[in-house]
Amino acid sequence: MTLKFEKKNMQTLILFLFIIFVTICRYLLKAELGDVIFPVEVMLFSVLFIVNHRLKERRNYLFWIYLIFILYREVVSFVIAKGVVGDASRILYKELGVLMVVAVIVREDNQERLLVIIRDVGIVNAILGVIEFITKANFLTSAIVDKSMVYMKYSMNTSAWRVRTFFFHPIICAAFITISWIALLYYPLKRKTANFAVSLCMIISLLGTKSRSSWISLAFVTLLFLLARFNKGLREVSRNGVYWAVASVVILFILYVIFWEKVIEISDNTVQRMLDGLDSNNAGNYNRIAMIKMGIADWIKSSRTKKLFGNGSVYAIKFLKMHSIRGWNRAVDNSYLTVLMNYGLIGEIFVLIILIGAFIRFITTCRREEELATLAIISIFISGFFYDIYGWFTCTICLSLFLAVLSKGNVTNNTVALVGEPDILK
Repeated sequence: MTLKFEKKNMQTLILFLFIIFVTICRYLLKAELGDVIFPVEVMLFSVLFIVNHRLKERRNYLFWIYLIFILYREVVSFVIAKGVVGDASRILYKELGVLMVVAVIVREDNQERLLVIIRDVGIVNAILGVIEFITKANFLTSAIVDKSMVYMKYSMNTSAWRVRTFFFHPIICAAFITISWIALLYYPLKRKTANFAVSLCMIISLLGTKSRSSWISLAFVTLLFLLARFNKGLREVSRNGVYWAVASVVILFILYVIFWEKVIEISDNTVQRMLDGLDSNNAGNYNRIAMIKMGIADWIKSSRTKKLFGNGSVYAIKFLKMHSIRGWNRAVDNSYLTVLMNYGLIGEIFVLIILIGAFIRFITTCRREEELATLAIISIFISGFFYDIYGWFTCTICLSLFLAVLSKGNVTNNTVALVGEPDILK
């Protein structure tokens, strides 16, 4: 792979340096994040806008719907709270600022490179995840100085430890593993043995996160991927494919014999987490179900205006703190319920437009980049039923990036091909 010093390479580098900067600030900065991150976002947008002269890329309508959704939430919060406070201030740098930076960086000539880099970061993350699953330790957590993040170190070196790698949170780590899995489906490694090994590492890491939401998400998007391959005419099964399938079964059996204790541990943990997911008395399930019931009941009895526009950016979490569930009051853990309570039915409609629009785009497009992007967006919104996606930089950066990949209008050419490395890396 040869990298030339071109504008598109420089902008790709800027994006990933920005992500590293945000990550460092998130876990090491003691000051208010917005005071540091938002000015940097505005500066990056201004400089890149001047360098590029103008925003030449034609964005899909879903990109603009998300921008309007962000501005709508800011306006609603400003009107109710009489100022940009609380979560409304976080929307500025976690969503609006991120979208601004992505808008001037993601271009048609660097989309494929960005998506491949996401795959490669996912490969590194998966390998680290396997190591963490085996050792039950994460040396990166020693770098956390923010006292509010100390809880992320709990249960280390015990069987209760959940894989989190450099994301420091198992659910967010699992969400990214699902995204990198999708990237690997569309940009497989040239060597099948390496591709198989990486896929196995991703599965082990995902199971190690014990995140049921991402298990569901990965299963659903993989099914969509297979259905798309079938419906778009990619149904042929080569003789080499059959041989490779048989070889995969043999390799898995050998790995089972060698690492049977770890395999049994993974199996037991997975089965137990699935059984917990079906148990309505399980603490996590009970809390989520109770919060959904209370939140919807509160929305139903609210005034017509609040049904439409909500109660402002911090209402849902304040409601939970006033009506704690078995002592739990830290997170609503449902993006859809949070939007409904905070921003009303109109806010919920914005979310559904993006989700349904991504699904329709997935069905109609023939571009590999767009299929990948739409599946990634769908995966984020599926797992978002179990946590607040808008509160995490990883989710908002990925959501903005994948929305920016979608082009304007209908695309019917450039048929999807899934053979080996993309041309950009040859």
